[in-house]
Amino acid sequence: MSSVLSMHYRVTGKTMAMIPSALRSFQMTAYETDRLVYVKKSQSLTLIKYACMKWRSLPLDKHGQENIYAFQPHALPTAESVWIFSKHVKSVKPMKQIPTHSLITFHNDQILKVDVPYRDILYRMQRNSFYIALFTFD
Repeated sequence: MSSVLSMHYRVTGKTMAMIPSALRSFQMTAYETDRLVYVKKSQSLTLIKYACMKWRSLPLDKHGQENIYAFQPHALPTAESVWIFSKHVKSVKPMKQIPTHSLITFHNDQILKVDVPYRDILYRMQRNSFYIALFTFD
């Protein structure tokens, strides 16, 4: 998997997850189907910061062309949380060694460990499905 540095980032149909960066030189890391993008600034992240307090689930595709939806697996919405793009999720499994963590496997077989219990992620995914139906059939 390749890695690139980007000054700006726009969410696309290839975006699987957006994770705040631990490095001060980057705002976030975007996991795409074929690469990692280390981002300095992101208008998408600004949109997410606004929406996370309102819905905790979010349509990012205004025109409905790509059906891009993201959800936040954490119970308390913060701008620093991970955002998962539901159409790329293949499976979610609890971590047996650490019950408060889960493993999200994407369709390209990449695995992301998140510090959220399995039950909470399933609830958020179900809630996200509700919003997808609501926004899609509106």
